[in-house]
Amino acid sequence: MIKGVRLKFISVAMVSTFVVISIMMININIMNYQALKRETDHIIHLLEEKKMTFDAHYFKVQLDSQALLYNNMRHIDTNKAMMITQEILEKGKDEGFYQDGRYRISNSQLTFLFVGREMDTFESFLGNSLFIALLGWISSSFFIAYFSKKIFEPVEKSEEKQKAFISDASHELKTPLAIIQANKDILSLEYGDNEWLDSIEQQVNRLSELTCDLVLLSRMEEDGQLVYDYFDLSESYNKVASSFYALAKRHEQHLNCIIEPHIMIHGNKKYLEQLLNILLENAIKYTPNHKNISLTVKKGNKGIDILVKNQTKIEMVGDLNRLFERFYRQDQARQENSGYGLGLSVAKAIVLNHHGKIKAVSNKPYEFEINIKLP
Repeated sequence: MIKGVRLKFISVAMVSTFVVISIMMININIMNYQALKRETDHIIHLLEEKKMTFDAHYFKVQLDSQALLYNNMRHIDTNKAMMITQEILEKGKDEGFYQDGRYRISNSQLTFLFVGREMDTFESFLGNSLFIALLGWISSSFFIAYFSKKIFEPVEKSEEKQKAFISDASHELKTPLAIIQANKDILSLEYGDNEWLDSIEQQVNRLSELTCDLVLLSRMEEDGQLVYDYFDLSESYNKVASSFYALAKRHEQHLNCIIEPHIMIHGNKKYLEQLLNILLENAIKYTPNHKNISLTVKKGNKGIDILVKNQTKIEMVGDLNRLFERFYRQDQARQENSGYGLGLSVAKAIVLNHHGKIKAVSNKPYEFEINIKLP
């Protein structure tokens, strides 16, 4: 998880740096271009007013008579000057850059100023600035990647310690819970069942479920822990769903399952079945009596779509995706139902480990949907 956050941080920082450097380079080169344009236009203006006679290389053409008025450019003769003039006229613009010069048309006269050296300087500056910008971006990206490792190192160590603590605590809890369960069974044999022993068994079961969920979450968050195989998801989900019909009937609920046949998937069969168990258990737990629960599994445009929809005892408001956070449950749900709020966190971890997406939505009051997309 922390590695993913670090990669996102590096990506955002690199893109931001690239954008900033690009904006700076674009603005600098635009300013340089505008400066070149102002300088050459000023020289052309002086030439038009005949206020400048020093070493400016240019030629003038009287357009109405097609006569060359002046030319001090050694590499351009009269024919070439007239050809350049004709090509400029075909462009239909009164001023601009053409080849290695800057021109302007005013009072039926075309003034063409040679700015080859200035253009070479501008292009050289442009190329050098792009090279420096690229070098700066690569260097900054290297430093971002290097220092991000230092920045996230304490967080990674903290997460590793947290995972180790959760795993160790979960395993350590299993032994005393097993002993409590055994002692309860012995007491049941000697004194018979009573409300206190039933309460002990209920709490032991809750704690056992909690430890299993914590261990599962810890495994889900470790990369490379799942073994994937190709299997028939439709067949597996039909078997899982069939075990919930009796439970739904006991709660006076109607469970409707529509599972498209022969859907093959590359994934971990055990955990994908656990995913459906969690979703259907959650739906039955929070659906009022005499209400409907629906499960839909089908092939979509870009993968497999899984939809679990149920009516709820409370109005679902706020950011529903918070339901996937560990130990998060809405206040009314916490009061009415037992549990620790880890089920949907485990479901999200399973989906993410299969490179899928999961979200919770409520399109109508007292209606809740979980949408899953698996590749």
